[in-house]
Amino acid sequence: MALIPESSYPVAFWRDRIARLLLGLIAVAAVAGAASLIPEVIDAAGDAKTTKVWRAYGLVTFAGLFVLLAWRPRSTPGLWELTILNKLALAVTGAFWTVGEVDGAGAMAAADGVLTAVLIACYALTRGWTAWSSSAGRGPGA
Repeated sequence: MALIPESSYPVAFWRDRIARLLLGLIAVAAVAGAASLIPEVIDAAGDAKTTKVWRAYGLVTFAGLFVLLAWRPRSTPGLWELTILNKLALAVTGAFWTVGEVDGAGAMAAADGVLTAVLIACYALTRGWTAWSSSAGRGPGA
């Protein structure tokens, strides 16, 4: 009797549903965050304007990434890992900067720490690592 590879087991519907709900919520939060920066971008001067626009575009980009992960959680090898790594790096950086009392570091550490936890939970729920297998991409939610 041959063993069936882990990647060929279907993911339970409820697992994908919960992950998609969570990813949808953080996508909406990212868009709301970008929208909330519009007055700051308008009022900012010089170098601050560049930083604010960069941050707003980053939030919109990550909202798009969260939507892509929700739409097809097992179709793009590396997308989960890169997204999680980015949020983890920002959380760790923010945590280190809180020691030096860098303005906004605590909020960055908290927000990106929560996002990292949510993304890891969704990665586990959807079995996102199976995107690396040759059988990924077949069937619903692939």
